[in-house]
Amino acid sequence: MYQMCNDALLEACRFVRARPARVLDSPSSDVKNKRASVAVVIGWHSTKLENELDEAVSIEDLAEKSWFRSVEPHVLFIKRAKRESDRWNNHVALPGGRREPNETDEEAARREALEEVGLALNEDSCMLVGGLDQRVITTGFGKTFLMTLCPYVYLMRKAGLPQLKLQESEVESAHWISLDSLLDPTNRSFELVDIAGRLRRIVPWWTPDIVLQSFGQMRFCAIQLRPRSSVPPDTQTQLQMWGLTLGVMTDLLGLLPPYDAISLWQYPSFTAPDTQAVLRVLCGQASARRQSLWTIDVAKRSDGDMDYAGRAMMLWNEQIFAAIISCSVLRLGAGIGFIYAMRSIMRYAR
Repeated sequence: MYQMCNDALLEACRFVRARPARVLDSPSSDVKNKRASVAVVIGWHSTKLENELDEAVSIEDLAEKSWFRSVEPHVLFIKRAKRESDRWNNHVALPGGRREPNETDEEAARREALEEVGLALNEDSCMLVGGLDQRVITTGFGKTFLMTLCPYVYLMRKAGLPQLKLQESEVESAHWISLDSLLDPTNRSFELVDIAGRLRRIVPWWTPDIVLQSFGQMRFCAIQLRPRSSVPPDTQTQLQMWGLTLGVMTDLLGLLPPYDAISLWQYPSFTAPDTQAVLRVLCGQASARRQSLWTIDVAKRSDGDMDYAGRAMMLWNEQIFAAIISCSVLRLGAGIGFIYAMRSIMRYAR
């Protein structure tokens, strides 16, 4: 039933395994605070008893297993706990966290998965497929460096979704999401985020709050997640994956048919109509460049950068300040024009 999807997934895994991931040095000697890793864990949902199904020793062996044709691939996501100290608190994410000074990036992904969800990603339970391109994470519309993020892909060796044990101080819930639902365009949606707080970090201190609030909210593309299995079992089923996590997943989803992950990904926009219109004009050329990069890479399976969403956001960040300034000037001009018109009307009325 799932053989075509599973075969395509293994082909994508072979590509990831054979292609050296881009490795980035953090622009800081403080490795502990400037590097983080996440684990893209793929498990196999099965209706059969796990003890009836033998383990795979490699990707090639997995393709030969009789049970492989009837299992459905799922990806593990977590919802982070509510913590004021966590920049991504309450977000949907992949298991992961900061790297410790005495470990490698890949060891950090394994350790964090064990700590956060009780999943041991060792050689007995899973296969390390390889790394996706490392990426620079910034804030303030690309102005401030936060960390270097290192994603790694793992395949479980045996059918059946493994049991999880959550670290409640950091993880509110965990969810297995089918790969098919991640690829389904009908599950694409949007996440609205307050913009005033983000703008406050980059504009002059004397800028009135009412000016920042006039830009409305930011609208980020997202995927609505529909869990197959959750821990705790009664966890809410309406979850949104967006931002950083969606960017990482776009790399993997882009290697799977129908190869439209980046065309479904969209630049952030604003709910304020004038800002949205100006940003659309300014980002028109960037959109064309983004799409051309994707078309070339997919067609040739390029060894170039895979961080499609990250590269697209770099183009977007180059235009965001021009859009905000342009909107502010247009609004100021419109306001002055309105005042002048009203004064003229009152003068004639006399």
